[in-house]
Amino acid sequence: MGNKMTDSTLLKLLSVDSDLVAQETELRVQLEVIQAKRANLQTVLEMFDGDKTTKPDMKGAKETSMVAAAAIASPTVYSAR
Repeated sequence: MGNKMTDSTLLKLLSVDSDLVAQETELRVQLEVIQAKRANLQTVLEMFDGDKTTKPDMKGAKETSMVAAAAIASPTVYSAR
């Protein structure tokens, strides 16, 4: 009886973890979209304002993009034993 409860609990925890991975992937993609929109806006602002506009800090954008792409390409799937 205890083993069944442990298996059930493990399955629930794995399901919650899988849901969190999916949410994290979705948020990373949303962040990438926001960063791209901001970069585009900064480009337009520079057209109006010349060198006065501060360029966005996009150091992590490429890494975020790569992580998001990798997460979408191969999402983590857990299986119960």
